[in-house]
Amino acid sequence: MSIWSKGTAAMVLAACLAAGLPAAAQTPNATAALTARANAGAVEAMQALGLAAAARRGGGSAERSRSDDDNQSAVPSFVEATRWFRMAAEKGSAAGMYSLGTSYLDGQGVPKDIEQAIRWLRMAADKGNGPAMFNLAYIYETGEDVPKDPAQALGWYRKAAEAGEMGAMVELASKYHGGEGVTRDLAEAARWQRKAADLGYAPSMLAMGRYYAAGEGVAKSPAESLAWYRKAAAAGNSDAQILMQGR
Repeated sequence: MSIWSKGTAAMVLAACLAAGLPAAAQTPNATAALTARANAGAVEAMQALGLAAAARRGGGSAERSRSDDDNQSAVPSFVEATRWFRMAAEKGSAAGMYSLGTSYLDGQGVPKDIEQAIRWLRMAADKGNGPAMFNLAYIYETGEDVPKDPAQALGWYRKAAEAGEMGAMVELASKYHGGEGVTRDLAEAARWQRKAADLGYAPSMLAMGRYYAAGEGVAKSPAESLAWYRKAAAAGNSDAQILMQGR
């Protein structure tokens, strides 16, 4: 659920591009340029440096030995990452707030602290950060060191979906399809599944194929069903590929 998952490399690239630097931002010259911009107050550069540090191998926790302090190469990259995230967050960067919040959520670079995690994630969410909204939904749905709150989780999933978070769209579709915490509404399930499918999510394409095949939330249409199965198969979904064998 956090920034340390796969996709970090893409986030580093995006942050570097936002900072006005090419994708080769892992080179020493690029790092020096990013550092200079960060020290001049550019929050995009701070965020890029944080993501680059988090993506480096070696990781590490918030704790380290005294001997590590004497060895610069032993400084955990998560600690360095969190330092940059905090700088960006304190300058008002929503991305920095999100990254700092997930650092506290996972205990990466700082001691795990759910109150601080929620504080920074809420600040990021208030600035329209979709991933922060999604993480808040996950926290309240699973009871991640807080009492479970299905209503609050649903509210954050909805906000995240409306902010363009594909994962939240899929969650909403699932909840409306199964009547989980909401009145069952197949049309609403299909609406959110379609949005995720339009963003390229193959399992949602498969779901749309099934909806059209059964007439769930949409008018029954074998032709539309087949079209969605084909899209899902072309996108690499193995279940759709099996369905398309011989067709």
